Amino acid sequence: MGFYVCVTLFAAMAVGDDVAVQRTSDLMALIWLSTVGLALAHWFAATIATHLVPDVPEHRPIAEVLMAHLLIASIAATSTSLVVLAAPNDVKLLAGRLCAGALLALLVAVEARRGGSSRARGIRLAVLSFTCAAGIAILKRLIF
Repeated sequence: MGFYVCVTLFAAMAVGDDVAVQRTSDLMALIWLSTVGLALAHWFAATIATHLVPDVPEHRPIAEVLMAHLLIASIAATSTSLVVLAAPNDVKLLAGRLCAGALLALLVAVEARRGGSSRARGIRLAVLSFTCAAGIAILKRLIF
């Protein structure tokens, strides 16, 4: 879920006009609605799936799934909100995209380690992930 939240937040922050002055209230709405809204939509889909698929050992209680989704979305939204609030007006969208990219890279490193990769490989994958995200974020600012 964290991957979806970060990628969706990154994409939502890429839609805006980087040159135009961004209203902070609009950016906060964009950040919170895209992250928490996605988490709630994903939880809703997971809830429906649990009713359609026979009970299997991997199923978690619905309340536990909701809390996990909301937790990761809230962490992403809070982190990005703080970065955007601290950034100067002319780079708020870029800062938000870079924050979402950094959160995605962190998740890549954590999941790589959980999947059995070495620490060095996890770090390399995270650096690659952030480099790609940062490149896209900066390119978007320069071109559009």
